[in-house]
Amino acid sequence: MKKASDFKVFISYYKPYKGLFVMNVFAAVMTAALSLALPLLVRHITNNILTSGASDVLPAILRTGAIMLAVIIAQTFTGAFNDWMGHVMGARIERGLRAELFAHYQKLPFSFYDNKNTGELMSRLTNDLFSISEVYHHVPLMAITFSLQFIGSIIILLSINWRLAVLILVVLLAIAVYVVVFYKKLQLSYKTNQERIADVNTAVQENLSGIRIVKSFANEGSELEKFSIQNYRFYDSRVNIYKSEAMLLSLIEYFFTPLVTVIIIVAGGIWIAGGSLEIANLLVFVMYAAYLLSPVPKLAELIPFFQSGFIGFVRFREIMDTVPDIADSEKAIELKITSSHVEFENVSFRYGEEHEYVLRDINLEIQTGETVAIVGHSGIGKSTLCSLIPRLYDVSNGAVKIDGVDVRDVTMSHYASKLVLCSRIRFYLPGR
Repeated sequence: MKKASDFKVFISYYKPYKGLFVMNVFAAVMTAALSLALPLLVRHITNNILTSGASDVLPAILRTGAIMLAVIIAQTFTGAFNDWMGHVMGARIERGLRAELFAHYQKLPFSFYDNKNTGELMSRLTNDLFSISEVYHHVPLMAITFSLQFIGSIIILLSINWRLAVLILVVLLAIAVYVVVFYKKLQLSYKTNQERIADVNTAVQENLSGIRIVKSFANEGSELEKFSIQNYRFYDSRVNIYKSEAMLLSLIEYFFTPLVTVIIIVAGGIWIAGGSLEIANLLVFVMYAAYLLSPVPKLAELIPFFQSGFIGFVRFREIMDTVPDIADSEKAIELKITSSHVEFENVSFRYGEEHEYVLRDINLEIQTGETVAIVGHSGIGKSTLCSLIPRLYDVSNGAVKIDGVDVRDVTMSHYASKLVLCSRIRFYLPGR
């Protein structure tokens, strides 16, 4: 599936929670708007009240201070609501995704699990979906809040002194170019990391599920060596992420952000000395520049954050896009067991187009009440033959019939009935 299609599907999961999403967006917009109001109120005090020439400016300052306090309280409320209910929305989407993925696991055939490790499938159900839920909450709401705060600050700064605002925009453009350079590198690092943690989960699952055998053959040393390899590969992938994040985020926070402050003070001081800028406006300019720059590192953090979650979503879609190769045919009927007569009619089977046939041209009839012994060395296909009856696999050629009905013409919803049928047919499999 193409990235554009993945993104479209990603957005569609907001639909069941659109009411909650709208409330969170409104809270994000209010948080951004309120943050922009405080410097304007400061400017009102410095430019209007203190320079008005009135003999008693204390009441006006106190009224403005009360308004500023109300803005802070309102901003605290909207920010808390955004953080709380945003996480709730993300958790609900994660819950839905996990239920959907688990239900799809139940539909997939044995052939799918033959090629997948349980640890990897568990990782997609846990780690990947947690990363996705964080993206569903943080990315859109943080992007809305910081984008509005950024755009609003730029507009106000341009209205105060467009020359100084342009200098800041030049630095911000340099930041944008720098972020783009590291985008692909971070994308690859996060994808590799999620694959490595899946490998670790697989190693742990295989070890714990076979711990009796490991201990019986005193194979702990070999298992520790195998786990150490996967553990160090995961460690290396994390180190690569930390290196890329440090190069991206640290330079923005510790170089570009202070650089803007230096530019404002130096350029502003020159223009104040020349009489083209007032000290009060420079103070407001510094405050808005802080509001303008504070979202920049966080917006930069959104890139790796989004990459981590969206790669998890792509991995989620890889499973969801896997179509079960065993499904009801158009003429599927309900299976009605009468005599439990089993017939293999010219049956051949292989586990995939790239594999050799395990069974070839098998013809066998098992009458009602009959006991059949299938004898042979391990690995010759005894269990495979039995697995074709309950349709754990579909035959490659020929047909398996129960009471004259091809099992491929039986509805999958009657799978339980087929398991009951298996308990009525007795197989003796020496060599297992």
